[in-house]
Amino acid sequence: MDMVSSIAMSGHKWAGAPWPCGIYMTKVKYQISPPSQPDYIGAPDTTFAGSRNGFSPLILWDHLSRYSYRDQVERIRAAQELAAYLERRLTAMERELGVELWPARTPGAVTVRFRKPSAELVAKWSLSSQDVLMVPGDETTRRSYVHVFVMPSVDRAKLDALLAELAEDPVILGAP
Repeated sequence: MDMVSSIAMSGHKWAGAPWPCGIYMTKVKYQISPPSQPDYIGAPDTTFAGSRNGFSPLILWDHLSRYSYRDQVERIRAAQELAAYLERRLTAMERELGVELWPARTPGAVTVRFRKPSAELVAKWSLSSQDVLMVPGDETTRRSYVHVFVMPSVDRAKLDALLAELAEDPVILGAP
């Protein structure tokens, strides 16, 4: 596709690698030839940061060889539907409970972000969090968000369980 110049994929999120790893691909016209003898590590290893394990590519290859193109499309479609479901339920929960959850999802994405709940729920559900500075008009406010990445192992029952706990969470409900 002409408008795409690069793609990045987290192997630990989608392919289920047991440690953080990823793939970055770019068009040939944007590639930079690595030095044959990098000065910063003194060895002919040109990987980013100087070293990577050799097992991660095997994990990613296994994933790609295990699932056909059609299987991958179906898995992604199912994850997108679940992410849309989570966003809709969070929006409904805002109205039902009269609280601000700030749910957001980029169209087509499998990630949904929302207001950070209690530390207990963040730990239990392994939610990644980030503070974001919001600048509406002339004032700046800080919002604490978490996000759910809908991996192939996530199903509606897991999302419903998370939603049920969020509906009872004291931080979400505004209790001190």
